[in-house]
Amino acid sequence: SDSFWLDKVEQVLEECIKFCRLYQDGYVTFEEIHKLVTIPNYYQTKLDFITNLFQSNFYSKSQLYDLNTSLHFFDKEFSMLDERTLSIIKAEITRITGTFISDYEILKTFSPKKEDITFSGFQDVIQQGKIVVLHMNIAEFQNLSKIIAAYLKLDFQTEVMKNLGVKNKVKPCAFICDEYSEYATSTDANFFSQSRESKCINIISTQSYTSLFQALNNTYSAKIIIQNLVNKLWFRTDDISTIEDIQKQIGKEEKEKISK
Repeated sequence: SDSFWLDKVEQVLEECIKFCRLYQDGYVTFEEIHKLVTIPNYYQTKLDFITNLFQSNFYSKSQLYDLNTSLHFFDKEFSMLDERTLSIIKAEITRITGTFISDYEILKTFSPKKEDITFSGFQDVIQQGKIVVLHMNIAEFQNLSKIIAAYLKLDFQTEVMKNLGVKNKVKPCAFICDEYSEYATSTDANFFSQSRESKCINIISTQSYTSLFQALNNTYSAKIIIQNLVNKLWFRTDDISTIEDIQKQIGKEEKEKISK
């Protein structure tokens, strides 16, 4: 629950990604990040490779800047952390990367060779009017399904939000999600509130408001998401919290009551 660990893990991942791009021609995989974090001498091996490229004037000015900041981080900050702090950070990172390297088929699918990539992001997909479908059974793939759904959704949201303020050549698009409570994240509220300007329609369905509260573990964040969904359709529900909220929004009619 301490934001320090999340911020520190984010910083380590950022520097790993920058460093990995320098020795893999801009290509980053979960496998490489996992190796950089967990294998003691792996960083030094790749640093020797980068040094040879540097001596041959291979890198641009922006790449040299990334190289300097990454070296400063790994040599002056990351390597200086005490063993307990380092082990906690590694544990948080491997919770993500371990899912992708524990099974060969999953590794081959989500950390392929660069030439084997068949999906390069949402920019071309949106411009060409194509449909992307996530087909992963949550009962079979469990955590992996949720992680990929979150990555895919955030990638789509980022591409849509880039069009904010761009009046011309904005292609209309749609985000459709069934069983939304399984894939909800707290940042969705910002997207739902601003995506209309980028001509994005959001259509989501969930069993009840309570299932959304439970998924986010934050009632306040869930309520913000709900309020940013302007048009709502309610079907049959036994959830008292959802029923009470519906009554507050659509009003109630007082009728005469007779008791005997």
